[in-house]
Amino acid sequence: RQECWEMFDRSTMREVMLCHEIGFPSRSTVALIKQILQGYPFLNTTPPVKYPSPPVGWEDRIQRHFYKNDMPGLKEPDYSFVTTIRDMRSFCREKGYSLVLFNAPVSPMYYTHIPSAYKQLTDSVIHTLVDNQTTFYLDYSRHPLPDSCYYDSDHTNFYGANLITPLVCDSLRKMGVLPMP
Repeated sequence: RQECWEMFDRSTMREVMLCHEIGFPSRSTVALIKQILQGYPFLNTTPPVKYPSPPVGWEDRIQRHFYKNDMPGLKEPDYSFVTTIRDMRSFCREKGYSLVLFNAPVSPMYYTHIPSAYKQLTDSVIHTLVDNQTTFYLDYSRHPLPDSCYYDSDHTNFYGANLITPLVCDSLRKMGVLPMP
């Protein structure tokens, strides 16, 4: 919601937007966001206030994520994310933590139009990193959620997150990453 974004300073906004693009929140922004949003009235209503979903708009997202702006053809993948994930895996192993890589649900039309080269790249990277002992992978990219559960075509909204979170927690318990209730 636009009203929430206006509460943050410019550097926090930039950090949140960058983290949103790569798929995880940063440590320094999570506490601030939680504190501000807990005081924000529309999130604390019972039941929560429902806002209509924006259109899913997968065409624009696919174009921006995978294709060159000025020429036909696919963008060259940025392989720096592989180094970042390997560094995260090494750090977690040193500290005795488990690392869970998570592929969140995306709208069916978005998933269908992801270029196969990018899907193969993801599969290849995942298979080199996952050992199912300290590094795990949960792929919920094809989990069926209605369009009303997406903020945009490749990010769930509040309602989508509330539907998928219990499933993820259950998977983490079955893998032994979270304790059984």
